[in-house]
Amino acid sequence: MRPLLLACIFNNDPLIAELLLAAGASAAVTDSHGLNILHWLAQREAEADVLTPFVTLLCTTGAVLEGREELYGASALAWSGWHGRAGAAVALLQAGADVQSVDAFGGTPLHWAQANGHQEAAGILRQALEQAAPPTLRLSDVDVARVRRALQAKHGEAAEAPARASVRMAVALFSRAVEQDTGQHAPGPVRQCLMRLLMPHAFRLWPPTTVPV
Repeated sequence: MRPLLLACIFNNDPLIAELLLAAGASAAVTDSHGLNILHWLAQREAEADVLTPFVTLLCTTGAVLEGREELYGASALAWSGWHGRAGAAVALLQAGADVQSVDAFGGTPLHWAQANGHQEAAGILRQALEQAAPPTLRLSDVDVARVRRALQAKHGEAAEAPARASVRMAVALFSRAVEQDTGQHAPGPVRQCLMRLLMPHAFRLWPPTTVPV
């Protein structure tokens, strides 16, 4: 993998990579830690228009877009979030990377980007996550404000609670509303989808200060 890897990491033109692949280099190989060439490319600090041709080339010649490394079970997109590589995140998303993928610890690419303070990458991943969800579950600022008001009514102004507990309560409120409207419980996949949508907004859900809408 080394010559092909070097060609992808240190060049802005995929021509050398194309020649290596034509000569028999494999885009599908992994290293001893399960990292494939897309994981390494996801760490490259470059604009999306530079990285997209490489990602497209590699994905069409055998690289596994959703391949997982062995330590964390993370995809290449998750690595782009961890390292804050916004350009790599865009390139991988354009190639079809799953923004809802979950690693061995339950983290998503967006979780890793936010945990490491990479705001630009987190913004790209958050937008992709909201677009990937069913239209009826997309969150707006108004939706978040409504949830915050519901939490405020439940706990009061001075109450404190972990953000995750707030998110779980929001999902419970949503499920109850579905049940009241339809007479049926909200299906598990819908609740899981809402959880994934709300978790990145947890810092906005608590404390539940008044938000005029």
